Amino acid sequence: MTGNQDSSGVATKVALLTHCLDRSAGGLYFSVPALGRALSRNDGCKISVFAPGSYTEQTMEHWRPLQTLAHPVRGPKDYLFAPGMEKSLRRFSPQVIHLNGIWTYNSRVVNKLSNRYRIPFIISPRGMLSDWALTVSAWKKWIMGNLHEKRFLKTASCMHALNQQEARQFRKYGLEQPICVIPNGVDLPVIDSATQGSRDGIQRILYIGRFHRIKGLTSLIRAYSDIWRTNPGFRKKWRLVLAGFDDGGHLEDCQELARNKECYDGIEWPGTVYGEDKTALINQCQWFILPSHSEAMPMAVLEAFSYGLPAILSRYCNLQDAFNANAAICGNPEEDSMKAALLKAAAMPETERKAMGGAARKLVESKYTWDKQGLAMFEVYEWLLNRRERPSCVVLD
Repeated sequence: MTGNQDSSGVATKVALLTHCLDRSAGGLYFSVPALGRALSRNDGCKISVFAPGSYTEQTMEHWRPLQTLAHPVRGPKDYLFAPGMEKSLRRFSPQVIHLNGIWTYNSRVVNKLSNRYRIPFIISPRGMLSDWALTVSAWKKWIMGNLHEKRFLKTASCMHALNQQEARQFRKYGLEQPICVIPNGVDLPVIDSATQGSRDGIQRILYIGRFHRIKGLTSLIRAYSDIWRTNPGFRKKWRLVLAGFDDGGHLEDCQELARNKECYDGIEWPGTVYGEDKTALINQCQWFILPSHSEAMPMAVLEAFSYGLPAILSRYCNLQDAFNANAAICGNPEEDSMKAALLKAAAMPETERKAMGGAARKLVESKYTWDKQGLAMFEVYEWLLNRRERPSCVVLD
């Protein structure tokens, strides 16, 4: 990927801010470094990442080759007050600031620096302004919104939405500035058909993500249990695989529910998987599933699609493209809807399922690669600096 430098021949300096550098950041742990690397492949863009917290050698490896700066946190954990952030950002002297995530001290830092030094900034809430997300700790967000956050959001040079639904949520929240609509992406893997498919004759439906109530996993377990206990053919051939990390004790809730519903032994619990282990697990499965109550742009689904895996998705995943391309079937986070989707997936002929998987891969190739998204975002930065015309991804109404 190539791009323009400013008139002096110096690359545009962009500060990417995120909640933290470790896995507790949830989806931001994958989307922000991937976007940063895609931007860095543009020779007109110099990226540095700033975050509260600390990092280990493992997290550093995850973010390489990006320059990352972590800053010690003081006070309440949720607010992520990191007083060293401001000085660090001033030293870097960015031309554009890109804030990923909201509701933390990062917003105060960006507000102060942008006002003092006239730095344009873009905000990526990454699902944190959805109707469902606003109900989580609603009273805290109402207080913070009225004290600071809502006024701050209204001053952003541009908002970044991952899809049209999120853009509509911005308008509903009262934000009137330009919005760039740029989805998440994936780096396309090379598919080795010899490594794909079941090794033991069992067909698997895979979830990978954090164990949090927003993901709709309890409805999924209830629906799966009803089929598992009453359908001998399904029980003999199919398994549900729930992989990922615990977020606030919800993993234990899910496991206890599975025991009570007498389907615990019909579920595989591989824990947290990354790298080659995750690739191997995806390749062993026949379907991906995400029955979420709310998503901005689910990275795990795009990754599954990149390996040619079709999906069962709720309509709240905001991936209408997947249904239009016949890469997914709909299963909403209500027990009856999920049960119907599981039975439909299990009954589908292999040839039809593989055709859906091929459509999923083609969808990612055409619209959801990181190189495409990195170039689009770089064009937005250049537009904010008055170096180019407004990109087509930026909407004003």
